[in-house]
Amino acid sequence: MNVKKPVDYSAMFMALDTLMAADLPQMALYCGIGRLVSGRTETGAAVAAAEYLCSAYPDASGFSPRNLRRMREFYRAYESVPEILAQAMTIGWTQNVVIWEVELSTQERAWYIKTAGQFAWSKLELQQTIEDNAHLEIALDFTDEVCYTEENPVCEGGPPMLQPRITNAMELEALVQQMGFLPFFTCSVPKFSIEEFTPSRYWFVDGVEGPWEWRMELARRGIVAYGKLFSKKAGLVSREWYPDLANYRRGGYDFDARYEDGLASRKEKCVMDVLLQEGPTLSKDLKRLAGFGGDGMKGFDTVIANLQMRTYITVHSFEYAQDKHGKPYGWGIARYAVTEDVLGADVTQGAYNRSPEESKARIIHHLGMLCPEAFDEDLERLIR
Repeated sequence: MNVKKPVDYSAMFMALDTLMAADLPQMALYCGIGRLVSGRTETGAAVAAAEYLCSAYPDASGFSPRNLRRMREFYRAYESVPEILAQAMTIGWTQNVVIWEVELSTQERAWYIKTAGQFAWSKLELQQTIEDNAHLEIALDFTDEVCYTEENPVCEGGPPMLQPRITNAMELEALVQQMGFLPFFTCSVPKFSIEEFTPSRYWFVDGVEGPWEWRMELARRGIVAYGKLFSKKAGLVSREWYPDLANYRRGGYDFDARYEDGLASRKEKCVMDVLLQEGPTLSKDLKRLAGFGGDGMKGFDTVIANLQMRTYITVHSFEYAQDKHGKPYGWGIARYAVTEDVLGADVTQGAYNRSPEESKARIIHHLGMLCPEAFDEDLERLIR
């Protein structure tokens, strides 16, 4: 008689605890849970996750087996179209459930997600709108947005679909989590940057928080990695994809081994030594402590950029300078740290079981799915 072995869900439970501890907005939490459960092949994964959450977090609500299955199916419905998923993160869970539980095409779902957010429809209003087939009647402003279909992710003509649109830190975080990689500025891959996804009214406007403030919030929370990660320019990478990026960029070396083999400079060693001894350090202090400036060494900014590109250091947080009245002013000053101190060794070394070339191939394949019109050489230029 065959006896079925019990399933080990301990890794999933630990990941659920991490999500619960992150104090995420409801949609970000539910999407994260959906991604975790979707990644399990066992038929009972959703029920196991629901039972664990109800037991471990008795004061929390919304974790019935039925709702966990919904989270899983929600993630599966949009995981191949992250730009639509990012838009879905901007409306409520109830509205999202109404939309994806109805038999609609991907284009039609995207339309209702857009309208639900634009007109702030309630559940009942949204249900009535869908019953009335309003997508055949009402035109929305999709100016300058990209067109997607189920057969061809990018198309010309036909009903326009959604290009990601970022208007706050939560939306930026959600988009990074779904895309994995997101440069701050226009890069070798067209229409693949925060600059292109954020309306102009959020850039450099007094009294309006925009991408510069959002990056500071995300860096402080450590939910995603922020730094000079793309051609020595700023960008963000999710915790899910950072292990492969670090494995590829480091090429199998920790920093000490790289230095011993003559592949890292003495200047880089000085910076690393300070961060290992002092912990997270403001850039102006790091420059002085590592022996740069004045009559000391030159090229501090280049060294910092190189170490970020190699993933050995990252931005820990930002701090504003203060005037004589104690009021903050100017740009935020970066505080740098050894990446393991920010993301943890389990993230930075999480893909060491693969070769650097395997990690590179995984990243290129992933980016190719996100940007089907991009050439492989453009994708390689982005991550090299």
